[in-house]
Amino acid sequence: MMMSKGEIYMTAAPHPSAAGLPVRPGEDPWTADEVAEVRAELETEAAALRKEIGQVESEIADHFGDMVAQAGDDEADASSKVTQREHDRALT
Repeated sequence: MMMSKGEIYMTAAPHPSAAGLPVRPGEDPWTADEVAEVRAELETEAAALRKEIGQVESEIADHFGDMVAQAGDDEADASSKVTQREHDRALT
C-alpha cells in the first residue's frame, strides 16, 4: 500500500472471533455486532483525525511559505523565523 505524506495507517490482525477478545471477570464475551460497532466508530474517528492532520499540515506549509516571503535580510529576523518555525513544528 502506498501512503502519501502525512498518512498513517494502523492495522491489527483480526481476532478469529469476538468471543476470543479479553473481558474482565464476570463480563460477557464481546458479540460480533459489538465488535463491528466499535470498529466502525474507531474507523470514523481515525478518518476524521487523518483529515484534521492533513488540514493542519497544509496550514503549516502555507504559514512557512508566508514566513519565507516575509523574511528580511536582518539576522535577528531570520533567527526569529527559525525559532517560530520550530515552535510551530513542535506543536504540530
